[in-house]
Amino acid sequence: MKYTRGDTVVGFEKLWFLQRRHAARYASIDADRESNAYLTTPSPSHSLIELAVKPIIALLDQPSTSSDYSFYHTMIHKHIREYFVTAVVNADAQNYTNPSEFIQRNIYFFDRPSTEALSVTIPSLELHKLPSSYSNTVSPDTIIGLAGLLLSIPDEAWCLNALKGVLYREAISRGLKMTLGESVEQSLDEAEVLKVEKSWTKLMHQYLRWALVASKPGPDGVETMRILGREETGRRLATAEEALKGLKNESID
Repeated sequence: MKYTRGDTVVGFEKLWFLQRRHAARYASIDADRESNAYLTTPSPSHSLIELAVKPIIALLDQPSTSSDYSFYHTMIHKHIREYFVTAVVNADAQNYTNPSEFIQRNIYFFDRPSTEALSVTIPSLELHKLPSSYSNTVSPDTIIGLAGLLLSIPDEAWCLNALKGVLYREAISRGLKMTLGESVEQSLDEAEVLKVEKSWTKLMHQYLRWALVASKPGPDGVETMRILGREETGRRLATAEEALKGLKNESID
């Protein structure tokens, strides 16, 4: 709100800012409650379930002409849908304004990105800001293989720590060694190695965001994979592979 000569003027951009801040605060309270059974249950007016999750589910369950929410509708049971939507809301609560806008912002959590949607948003497979002595190009087969390492995690171990471990200690580490080549065994400048590592980290995160949600903004890629689950993550990585190979075949023709 702005105050001018005793009159109160509502700035709607401020209202949306406050709405996002409130949603983020309620998400934080819910997270604290999950880890502390002694905290009291909030009133409906302070519950993200009542204020955001249920209204979002009501919209998703309506017949839609713009989207069939293909992934969301694979969840048959009501409690699974509520658990899933709650996870998405908690992950992106700082950007929550209203149910319809939130669904559109996070559309690919609910509707799988098609090969066509991925094909028009394919990121550049290049390592940026590398020292000139190293090649900055990465082949589609290489990035596909590194992303596929994440699927070595079994269903029962699919969690943030496991995903981060494989992404950083295996995928990015292997990419680093590929770029450095024989130099990795030599005494390299630490700052130089760090630049290469940062480049691989950026590329892997960029690739995963593209493969999972067609490069749309939203929660961190690792958090996105955790919410989607192993099976759906694998399905989307396979669709991304199909899109990349289609691009490769077009360049050959």
